[in-house]
Amino acid sequence: MIMIMMIIKYGFNCSLVSFFFMFKNTPHITKRFPTPCRYYAQGSCRAGQECVFSHVLPLQGKPSEIPHPVLLCPSDDMANSLQSAIRDLELDQLENKYRPFYKSTNITTLVTIIELVIPSNHPLLAHFFLFIPSDYPDAHCVLQLDSSLSLEIQSRVQQAFEDHAWHHNRHTTLVQQLDWLCTHHFSLFPA
Repeated sequence: MIMIMMIIKYGFNCSLVSFFFMFKNTPHITKRFPTPCRYYAQGSCRAGQECVFSHVLPLQGKPSEIPHPVLLCPSDDMANSLQSAIRDLELDQLENKYRPFYKSTNITTLVTIIELVIPSNHPLLAHFFLFIPSDYPDAHCVLQLDSSLSLEIQSRVQQAFEDHAWHHNRHTTLVQQLDWLCTHHFSLFPA
């Protein structure tokens, strides 16, 4: 109504009218919810925390219309369910990428043990175990190498795996940790 009165009073060529129409049709630039990262959902996002897309867990199941009680403070159950959801997602991503190299998987209440055999020039490093604790995102996974390797080489590889800069500074997925091990294991052995 105000626009019609302004057009009648000032004419259609009024700069105020054109100014209004210029901003009326301009799309809003910022998004309320950032676009999810498709590579994170597949388990192959290498950007980590520098990724410009959001790293969200995919929805599972169908939504219900049952009203949820309002949570005033987060509970341990909610933290544990998020932790187990992240752990399960990362285990699925690891299995999708390294399925041809899986030899066996042993799942207990405290730890998941994955036995892997990867192609390598060093046959003793090709076979190893990855111990993923039940509280995995909070506790780091542990690497156990073939027992026929010397203790010096075992400790060097395990120390490099645990002490690598990204391992403690920020969260990296299980896929990223195994990718690092597969690309750097040659440099961990004496020539």
